[in-house]
Amino acid sequence: WNKLSMEYINSDKVSHLHKACALLEAAEKHTTEAARDLFKNESERLAIRSITLNNIGCFHYRKGEYSLAVAAYSDVLGIEEGLEGTTPSTLVNFGVSLFKAGEE
Repeated sequence: WNKLSMEYINSDKVSHLHKACALLEAAEKHTTEAARDLFKNESERLAIRSITLNNIGCFHYRKGEYSLAVAAYSDVLGIEEGLEGTTPSTLVNFGVSLFKAGEE
């Protein structure tokens, strides 16, 4: 779900954003606490949820919905703090979205 959704997000075709949205909704649903039985352990679930939420942030950023992107990246930061630490890409995504949200 995540890999294909990012291909759609990075596509030049606006119609692909609808496909990305559907994939991200499915990925988000399947990484909630209620779906924890689908994973080997909680760390794996959280790692994949972090990727999913990051992609949701990318989706909103691509649509110009910067405040929603900031919210998604904020959730990613919270998850990453509990794992192995925050990744540089998350900080960049969060910072750029926060800057753009301030321009809205």
